[in-house]
Amino acid sequence: MSSRSAALGQLFIAKSKESLNIRWSRKLPSEPSSVALSKDGAGRYFVSMLCEFEAKPMPTNNKTVGIDLGLNDLFITSDGEKSGN
Repeated sequence: MSSRSAALGQLFIAKSKESLNIRWSRKLPSEPSSVALSKDGAGRYFVSMLCEFEAKPMPTNNKTVGIDLGLNDLFITSDGEKSGN
């Protein structure tokens, strides 16, 4: 994938006669090293791109949180945060 095609919002796939118009979810941090194309049951296509970038270290803190897995909620933390099932 070239940066020219990315700027035009197009993706060229090998063995395809035409380019695909794409809608970006976010800006890429670098040129992709690999691209995977998938199709869901509704006939929509999705593209996953693998890009390398320098990860920034997370800030450290001394906070501890307990997590309980449950039946009514997927999880509940000791802070009271819940995730629906």
